[in-house]
Amino acid sequence: MKIKIFAFLVIFFSCFCMERLACQNQSCPCSNLYDNLNDAENTVYYEGLGCSRTVYCTVGYWTWLTLSWELSDIPTPSDIYEDTFFAFTWNHTDPMGVYAGGPITDLVSLLGMQCDRSTSQWIVTRYPFGYSYFNQNDEKIVIDGYSVEGVRSIVSSTDSRFSCANMCRCSDLMSLVEDSSENILYTFNGNHCSSNFTCNADSQTFIRSSFDGSEIPGIGNRTGAMLIPTIPEEDQPEHSSINIMVELGIYCHEGEWYVTQYPYGVTYMDDTGTKYITGEDWGGKKSKVLGFRCTKWP
Repeated sequence: MKIKIFAFLVIFFSCFCMERLACQNQSCPCSNLYDNLNDAENTVYYEGLGCSRTVYCTVGYWTWLTLSWELSDIPTPSDIYEDTFFAFTWNHTDPMGVYAGGPITDLVSLLGMQCDRSTSQWIVTRYPFGYSYFNQNDEKIVIDGYSVEGVRSIVSSTDSRFSCANMCRCSDLMSLVEDSSENILYTFNGNHCSSNFTCNADSQTFIRSSFDGSEIPGIGNRTGAMLIPTIPEEDQPEHSSINIMVELGIYCHEGEWYVTQYPYGVTYMDDTGTKYITGEDWGGKKSKVLGFRCTKWP
């Protein structure tokens, strides 16, 4: 009797396992996700049995999946500028999110992607860090993703793209220091362009840049050098520190370091002396970092 039961169990589990294996080895009806990669050189892509796929990327501010409102069950906002929206892989409210990369993560799992065999289409079902779109005023609108957990969005084989953050292509920021590197309290130049440059905040701590090629609006025909200060013109704080990476929104773009925040405007010299310019709408406008000075901590 025991032999018969054992034989039955062996046959049952053998058939069960063979059926599962046969199912896993079926060819996947969905398209090749590799064709959806914008930055294949920054990605580790792997195809397993059946429709098992992994897309490993460094998650962060610059890693997302582009989707289409037309192909999504998420209600389309009335003020969209175009059909595109972006599923995030990182917390966009993180003040260091612009500069710091997160861990290497499988985006297929993170976004709950699966192949719908009935339609032969890849779908996204999770939006753990929300999504964004641009409205008709060209403003970026960020929406929490928890309210649409489980809602399907089709990954178009032609229009949906993975954008994966790269390893840092910029030079070591220390090479741009124009005085002693000992004046910098703490620095960390990570694999994802993540750095912390904490200096003494005073009139001699600044970024050196140039009007030439700067995106700052309203600078007229000015050319030549400009400085980006770290304190207001009239302020002279004592023994205060500043992380210029955060304060001035410094990040790496296409192999160059740029400033994107100007809390105290910019300064330049003319025949009459030092001039200050400020602008409330400069946030996000790029100015290339040519060098910086960091005064010594007392």
